[in-house]
Amino acid sequence: MTDSYQLDEPSTDASLLKKAIIGDAESWRQFVQLYGPIIYRWLRRAGMQSADAADTMQETLMAVSRRLASWRKRSGVGFRGWLWTIARSKYIDFYRRSSRRHDAGAIGGSTGLGLIESHDDQNNQDPSEGSDTPSGLSRWSQSDDPPSEPGHDRRFIQLKMIAILKQEIDPKTWKMFAQCVIDQRDPMDVAADFGVTKWTVYKARSRVLAKLRCRLDGLDE
Repeated sequence: MTDSYQLDEPSTDASLLKKAIIGDAESWRQFVQLYGPIIYRWLRRAGMQSADAADTMQETLMAVSRRLASWRKRSGVGFRGWLWTIARSKYIDFYRRSSRRHDAGAIGGSTGLGLIESHDDQNNQDPSEGSDTPSGLSRWSQSDDPPSEPGHDRRFIQLKMIAILKQEIDPKTWKMFAQCVIDQRDPMDVAADFGVTKWTVYKARSRVLAKLRCRLDGLDE
């Protein structure tokens, strides 16, 4: 079998994170597509109402846009953990503002005040000392980990990025990749359907996977 179809060589690509850091507007838009829903889900699971979570998500993304250039992986904390520290801070800020606007009963009794007090206690505590985790919402103000499974978040951004890449890749290349990787068909069968050699199918699969890994470099840690 000979190919009547030729794949273009992959163009030089850069990770979405690197491009967003240098101010690329399209990369930032894609970043928001990837992480906006995750941040929102974190905040909802932490106990916020939907409208408050949506507003706090926007505040978090604004803060991230200002701090993105200064992000560096430190002390084993990946990008996901760094992002949660910002979301957690905005989550706590929301309850601080609520406590100033309303009395304790208006924001749910001692829960809101307890969250704020626990945050103050944590800031004043020696990091080497243990602490009791308060019940309810306040436990998220002390958690270094987001309220979701890392694997679930990673899978979400992978699927989102695959959907983004679909719009950028030659349709035939995409179909061969999708049938091999998403539908898990045998490459030989895919090659027969498209009238190409198995090596063309392997190349299509490898090309898209390489772009996916490159785009997500640093984001799925």
